[in-house]
Amino acid sequence: MKKPITFDLNQDNLKQQHTAWVGKHAIISIKTPEAGTLSFTVQSGDARLYDYFPWLLYIYIGHAAAVVVEFIEENQSHSISVDIPLGEEYSSLTFIAEQGGIPSEVGLSDDVREISSHIYGFSITPGTVADQTPVFHPAPRRHNLKLHSSAPDSEVKPVFVIGGYRQGTSITTWAIGQHPNIFALEETNWLAGLYYGARAAYDHAATPRRSAPQIYDLENSEFLEWQGAAIDRLHQQIMRDRIDKVQLRRLTGVSEDYSPAFKIAASRYNPKRRWVDGTPENTTIAIGLSEMFPSAQFIYCLRKPLDAIKSIINFEKLSGYIYSFEDAAKSWEQMNQYAYEARCVLGQQRVLLSPFSDLERDKRSLARKWWKFLREPHFEWSLDPLGTKINSSSEKKVVLSSDQAKKLKILEKIYDQISSGTRFEDVEWTIRPDPFADRSQNIAMNVRRQMS
Repeated sequence: MKKPITFDLNQDNLKQQHTAWVGKHAIISIKTPEAGTLSFTVQSGDARLYDYFPWLLYIYIGHAAAVVVEFIEENQSHSISVDIPLGEEYSSLTFIAEQGGIPSEVGLSDDVREISSHIYGFSITPGTVADQTPVFHPAPRRHNLKLHSSAPDSEVKPVFVIGGYRQGTSITTWAIGQHPNIFALEETNWLAGLYYGARAAYDHAATPRRSAPQIYDLENSEFLEWQGAAIDRLHQQIMRDRIDKVQLRRLTGVSEDYSPAFKIAASRYNPKRRWVDGTPENTTIAIGLSEMFPSAQFIYCLRKPLDAIKSIINFEKLSGYIYSFEDAAKSWEQMNQYAYEARCVLGQQRVLLSPFSDLERDKRSLARKWWKFLREPHFEWSLDPLGTKINSSSEKKVVLSSDQAKKLKILEKIYDQISSGTRFEDVEWTIRPDPFADRSQNIAMNVRRQMS
């Protein structure tokens, strides 16, 4: 391996123009007098250096991927800012590109380096670097105490976007699905049935003496986790098939409704390993999904009640049902009750609150929160869908009666309590909350009766 390029950055030599062409896999060693934010520019070269566009460049700080950059054309520049946590010591910047041309093969020189990017314009802004998001480790499960656990070996890490109707779940799902490592699934609508069916099947099998769970020492948590692993394999396969079909239709000109803002793959060799599902009905079983997918993460979309209710009323295609104010208000409270229960039960380290107002006010900061929470490198191009309305409703005005106005004030108070992190039991719900454990047990028992 070639010796890393070394830059010593301080207030005196920042005036110098540090510059380097780096290869497909390159390391720049940075020495700074103190911690802070490092800024620089990356630029693609002449189109003859590359076999195809678009392509991705991953930038690592130490051993952690911090940023992913997408190049869609030659001589394209991107300004990058990353936090350097170390002062007085060398900190490594690693650049890994999906591709890099070999100049000798295109007649530019006899150099055999795989040139990828031009890096220049380094500067450092001293300051305190925020602590990194702690890596989440699921709480120990009972079957982990076995001598030999039968739980799946590979970690399954889906992302579930939860929340009520018309609260930004669709646009959030598509935005997160633009990331090079995350694929956006269309609304699946099958996970709730699979969860309750799996619970009922296990309970049904565990009833007789010398049942299969007893004989094979298989606990309910393991059984559910294996269902999640099987679903992940299915989603991974349909994800790959979907990318291949869409890319083929694009290249052959068959697809006329392709939009660059809703790309399912950022580049030709997109290595997506995770998926995000924004089916609103998943909100009702978020806690159950955490049993099937112990490493899953959840993003909870929350919208002010009046805005959500108006959108529900105006969106007549929603579930093929025309909502009244009372229906929409009940839906808003019930769905947020389910989502907030999941946040309180699973904890903030697994459920991130994503206010709809942030989509409108500061979507860049919100996206950075997503990537930090999901422990994925920042990808600015995920913001493209956020400028597009999905499932947009008409703008018919909603006139409230006095009773409806009173109801709205109650819902607004619930919204404020959720936003401020009030204990679930202390939120002033108007609908009596049934704990997920009770709801799921009742439904699983009903399903089990059908098996008898």
